[in-house]
Amino acid sequence: MSFDPDSEATKRLFFRQVEAAAKVRVYPAVAGIAIPDTDITLSGLFVRNGRQRLIATAAHGIDGLSAQSPIHIFSRSNPLSYGHRILQLERDEDNDVALLQLGDDAADSLRAEWWDLSSATSRCDPPQLIGYMVGFPASRNADGVVGNRPVTLMKPFSYFTNVSKRASPSPGSLVVRDPDPELDILMEISMDRTLDDHTGEFFPEFDPKGMSGAGVFLLSGMRDKQLWSGEFVLAGIQSGHLKKAELLRATRIELVKQLAESSWPSA
Repeated sequence: MSFDPDSEATKRLFFRQVEAAAKVRVYPAVAGIAIPDTDITLSGLFVRNGRQRLIATAAHGIDGLSAQSPIHIFSRSNPLSYGHRILQLERDEDNDVALLQLGDDAADSLRAEWWDLSSATSRCDPPQLIGYMVGFPASRNADGVVGNRPVTLMKPFSYFTNVSKRASPSPGSLVVRDPDPELDILMEISMDRTLDDHTGEFFPEFDPKGMSGAGVFLLSGMRDKQLWSGEFVLAGIQSGHLKKAELLRATRIELVKQLAESSWPSA
């Protein structure tokens, strides 16, 4: 089955097939992040580098935080998790990615699945052109109360996209640096690729604010006129929105792996 089949029913069937598999394989590794005493929320991914359990996200979303800073981290299994402190925080500001580590007790409390970085790659052979991500767009946040404490309720959101074949946008885009195809994956913003988790219907529009830090997966094994293999390949971390070009930017996962290996060398 191809990603752009003639039949609308076939397209919906493909999306739902991927979504059903992602609920089991991807969602348990998806992190929601809220910065205390602000309205800033963003996405992340629970990853494993050897023995170390880390949270990958976009560096610009946690600007100003450091080791011992308070932070709220949510998982699918623990959506009301509050009051953590960062044990170690490492950034690659040039490429807009960060890795943070919580203490073992806090990591245990999240009851998350931790995606093994050793299997992650953005250099699929042959190249894969279908992208998929799950994150927490700010437009879907809601205010709530647990006990007497006001909380932010973050709802996960899945998004399908095409890896862009366009040349890099012209300089001046509002990102950390100009896009570089060797360092970044550029993805088209397609308004009919967003699914509501509850109704299974498509959203008419997509606002990526809050999706920064989400894991970007390539759907390995997708070929024209063939079925999807069922594999998700972690390829990057979503780190920018090039609004005028209608593109999303993801930092290639190899840069995240380099940051992990240099910061936790004995892992």
